[in-house]
Amino acid sequence: MDIPLALKETALLDVFRDYHVPAGGRLSYADLRRDWSGTGLRSNDLDLTLHEMVGAGVLRRVHDDTGVSFELTGIGREMISEVPTARGLFAAARDAYLRHRLAGRPRGGMPARGRRQSDRPVAGGAY
Repeated sequence: MDIPLALKETALLDVFRDYHVPAGGRLSYADLRRDWSGTGLRSNDLDLTLHEMVGAGVLRRVHDDTGVSFELTGIGREMISEVPTARGLFAAARDAYLRHRLAGRPRGGMPARGRRQSDRPVAGGAY
């Protein structure tokens, strides 16, 4: 299944959101890889998503003594506050799908057509 890039970006922003990273704050590549596994997305999508978000100015790649990390820019911080969580998007998509599937179904099954056999009066009394 091909997941849209926007949903992958939202999932990555969720990782930064979960850590309450401010603009200028960083997460190590190792931490991102660990937390990305919890998104349910493919591990190779992380590198593509990081590349796209660095190119868009949402993140900045930083090399220092501890290794590679990614810094959340002001643009990224604004996106976190404006974009719903990936979990919220998944839930909304699921709900829309279920509404669509249930839209054509009658409620409660078949309409009633008179009394059920067990509700009809018995000739000669009930007992």
